[in-house]
Amino acid sequence: VTETVRAALNALATTHPEWTRGIANPAWFERYSKRAEDYHLPKGKQAREEFVSTVGDDGYALLELVCSATAPQDALALPAVDALRRTWMLEYIREEGRSRWRNADEIGPPSERFNSPYDTDAHHGVKGSRNWDGYKVHLTETCDVNTPNLITHVMTTGGADHAVFQWAH
Repeated sequence: VTETVRAALNALATTHPEWTRGIANPAWFERYSKRAEDYHLPKGKQAREEFVSTVGDDGYALLELVCSATAPQDALALPAVDALRRTWMLEYIREEGRSRWRNADEIGPPSERFNSPYDTDAHHGVKGSRNWDGYKVHLTETCDVNTPNLITHVMTTGGADHAVFQWAH
């Protein structure tokens, strides 16, 4: 979620620098100037929950600003801002003016969730004991006994998709 806020802020700063400079909370620079993988999360459960709530509040505040009358018309249509909107719908709930993670029973299906604001078509996939983030590649090949096996069809789907195939014998 921190990388999703960062991506949205960067997209807005690139396309609408003056507007973004005028609405940006100074604390956002400290929280979102580094990529999420370069960031050190707070230690301890309570500190992490507070951080997650703060990030949620920041995301909601940014979405409210993007939806305001003073926002550039195309701001909400930016892919990174749309990723922020979709992520917040799936991951957070506002209660009593604060943000909280959705519980496991409140989270949408894996096909709606994504792990990167930079590639919202890549989803979490599971097959047997293997887990990954990204895509599935489905191959169809010939299987005649007296001929070489040749790949005849390739299809890529999201990691959470379950493709249905029909084979011609």
